Amino acid sequence: MSSNGFRCSNCGAPLEISPETIVAICSYCGYPNWIRGDLKSDIYIVKSVDEDEAIKVAKRYIGLSSIDRPLVLFIPFYIAEASADADYEALTRVTVQRCTTDSKGRTHCTSRSIRIHVDGVLNGYYNRYPIVARKGVRGKTIETLSKYILSSGIKTVKLSEANIDRSKSRSILMIDLSHDDTRDLVLDKHLDSLRKTVEDRIKSEARARALIHGTPISVNILWKRITPRNIKIDISPPILVPLYIFTDVGNRYKAVLTGWDLKPLIIEKPVSLIYRALWLSLGVLTAGGIGGLVGLIIPFATTPIPLAIAILLIVFGGIVSWYSAKKALRPVRVVVKV
Repeated sequence: MSSNGFRCSNCGAPLEISPETIVAICSYCGYPNWIRGDLKSDIYIVKSVDEDEAIKVAKRYIGLSSIDRPLVLFIPFYIAEASADADYEALTRVTVQRCTTDSKGRTHCTSRSIRIHVDGVLNGYYNRYPIVARKGVRGKTIETLSKYILSSGIKTVKLSEANIDRSKSRSILMIDLSHDDTRDLVLDKHLDSLRKTVEDRIKSEARARALIHGTPISVNILWKRITPRNIKIDISPPILVPLYIFTDVGNRYKAVLTGWDLKPLIIEKPVSLIYRALWLSLGVLTAGGIGGLVGLIIPFATTPIPLAIAILLIVFGGIVSWYSAKKALRPVRVVVKV
């Protein structure tokens, strides 16, 4: 990161930028500087609630009477809306089963495979995608935040009209993802989702048409043609989304709250003795129970089936014991809230 001669257009301080920087936030006055003037647009922000109120809420979630002041971050997002139609055609192989009952009450089932041709049109496939406008920002918190943004109904104002204080404006992450890059990402995501939806529809239609031949058991697509049409992508201006991040000195506790409605995204707490004891007890009881079952089966394990069952029980018991020990011995317990 270097200034490369760029200075803040508001206070004249040197700016730290990279070759991909689109908007750089001045570390002295917090002013947003457009490095790529050809991409300039309005920037919007989701206003954060009062920091003291955030501290009260974080104390309640973490269970502490006192907590340090939070780190405030404003994560830049684009909200993209994508829609598309698709023509599709496919040849499927459906395995169906037909069962009959004879005069003695015995059931006889036969299976056979049939080929079914499917074609049609999917209209108006629509989805929304939150895209982080800062490269390299990822992780469970960002993934959870992205999902919550779509469901929470955030309200935005222009950054130029928000009148946020200087300390918060210095917490805005720079923007280095352009609209064109975002459009490419959204196009890939939407077409992948569209193809998956069409494939599910193809299998569903093939299964429905196969009902006249018997009960469908499985559907395989032998070949398919999916042609997207009328693709439309709309991308919002950059939107700055606030986060409050609380940690204690030893990093034993951590709480990440949305800055506008204080919903907990991630809560980390030390694993309590009771929590450890419960997981260890589960592992011991499971191992003991499975050991008893294996002991009952072993005398009859002279044929392949009882022997296979005994082996599967031993493997299952080992997995449960390992998982219980892993849960009991980990230093912190992570809870994804939203």
